[in-house]
Amino acid sequence: MAMDMVQEALKGSYVDMVNEALKGAWEDVRSRVTLKEKIARGVWLTRLIIRELFGLFSGLTYVMFVKSLWREPEKYMKRWNFRLHRNVRYGYNKRTLLDVYTPQNSDSTSSLPVVIFVHGGVWASGDKTLFSPIGATLAHNGTIAVLMQYTLYPKVLAKDQVQELSQALSWVHDNIHQFGGDPERVHLMGHSSGAHLCGMVFYERVTRNLHGQAGDKRHPKCYIGLSGVYNIGEHYKYEIGRGVASISCMNPANGGPGNFASMSPEILFSTLLPLKGKTRTLDSKDSDLDSNIEEYDWDRLTESTPPFINFASDNDLTVPPTSSVKFSHLLRKLGFLSGTTVHETLAHDDFVCWVRGYRGDDNTPSLILLKDILNIVKKDDLISSYVKSELVVTD
Repeated sequence: MAMDMVQEALKGSYVDMVNEALKGAWEDVRSRVTLKEKIARGVWLTRLIIRELFGLFSGLTYVMFVKSLWREPEKYMKRWNFRLHRNVRYGYNKRTLLDVYTPQNSDSTSSLPVVIFVHGGVWASGDKTLFSPIGATLAHNGTIAVLMQYTLYPKVLAKDQVQELSQALSWVHDNIHQFGGDPERVHLMGHSSGAHLCGMVFYERVTRNLHGQAGDKRHPKCYIGLSGVYNIGEHYKYEIGRGVASISCMNPANGGPGNFASMSPEILFSTLLPLKGKTRTLDSKDSDLDSNIEEYDWDRLTESTPPFINFASDNDLTVPPTSSVKFSHLLRKLGFLSGTTVHETLAHDDFVCWVRGYRGDDNTPSLILLKDILNIVKKDDLISSYVKSELVVTD
């Protein structure tokens, strides 16, 4: 059984991600001019890939635990009070599935708060089962947890993943009452590239409401970003500085540099700044031009738009906290509610790896983050404390 779990952890999306990394490394080496440069770069990238693979293998004990939790939830119900509804379909593609975790004593009349969790993985890896402790923990604390997954790069681009997430959000709004969830208290939470997808859906719903465009305009009650990437171009520069840009899937998954702006929530929202206080021409055949012009109702827009709350860490070497801080600054400039809580000690994985090792021991650094998430999801009066400005937390 253990070997089956190891093989499952390494197949599929992880193989695709490694293949893409190797292709990127090869192109990087080929781009070097001299033989000496090619050799030096090849050696450096080989060491980097080996280090990343070692990190993957070192996490296999964690993978074995979370796969066991997902496959045999009854073994863990003394630790966590939850029930698991596996592989609920929200779309037509092969991977458009979600798992619903509910408290054991809940039913269709419970009307509990809901958290939709969107995993990261450089747009090219990951699945819902790897984060089953998040679902079990949230359900144990009286929340409906929906862990969704989406089609991965290279089968699709990030823009297609945005549409799948939007589809999942609409599905939850329409159906979560069947599991005891309150459609008016749905929260959308993403990690890393998953937070980027949440930011893109946020922009999609805001602009639909602003311009009266077709499509689902419903927001969750709150957006929660965990170490999110909100400016693809700036993060690409950061990856270059770390020396990992050529083996990262971020560049190709987002359509290359020519599409970075259109895939960056920070840049997309910045295009709305000139519209504050401006007028628009309505789609009408009325010959009286004055009657076809109205001001954007910005106050109504901002009042009806939920907060976007970010969490980041100074100890996160994968995504710097400036990504979240700049995005929150821009949203507040537009009049939306947003803020970033910056932790001091959380590593990138600590945001979502709430247990450690083959026994699933509590990951202590994650506990303070869990408390924040439950405050936001279950205590409406505490949300305001997360949207004022940057809050530095001493872990």
